[in-house]
Amino acid sequence: MEGIPLRKLLGQIRLACEKYNMIEDGDIIGVGVSGGKDSLALLAGLHELQRFYPKSFRLIALMADPCFHKTPTDTSPLEALCKEWDIPLVVKRTD
Repeated sequence: MEGIPLRKLLGQIRLACEKYNMIEDGDIIGVGVSGGKDSLALLAGLHELQRFYPKSFRLIALMADPCFHKTPTDTSPLEALCKEWDIPLVVKRTD
C-alpha cells in the first residue's frame, strides 16, 4: 500500500462496493482497526466515501485489545482520530 494515494484507494473501494453491491442504504459498517496502516487506510477510505456515495451508511470502528502482559494498549491516538471523524470506536479488552 505504500505510495498509493488516498484518491486511488478511494476509487478502488468505490469500484468494489458498486461491483459487488456491498453497501445498502442504512448499513452500519464495522471496520476492524488495529492502528496499523492497512486498517486505518480502509477506515479513511470509507470515511471519505461517505461524503459522496449515493447510499447512506454509518461507520463504527472496532478494536480487540489483547492487553499483552496485562497492559492495555494506548488507544488515545485512535480515539482522537475517530472523534475527529465522528466515528464511534468500540474497544474490547481481553486477557
